[in-house]
Amino acid sequence: MENLYVFRATLRDTDSKRYVFVLPTEQAWKLDQALERLRKGSQVRSMGMNAIKDAETKNLLAGLGWLS
Repeated sequence: MENLYVFRATLRDTDSKRYVFVLPTEQAWKLDQALERLRKGSQVRSMGMNAIKDAETKNLLAGLGWLS
């Protein structure tokens, strides 16, 4: 399996939206653009970013069908 970036963001807005980004290393620049758009959203009051534990990351990727 190639190196991947797995990023989860939770926005504290009226809908408490949660986003998960899974990107190959060579496309990590897209994450910067996506985060900038989220930060500039009209409903966003704050944005939390935390590290995802290895076990949770593996479960997430397995649930998405990226791991067997």
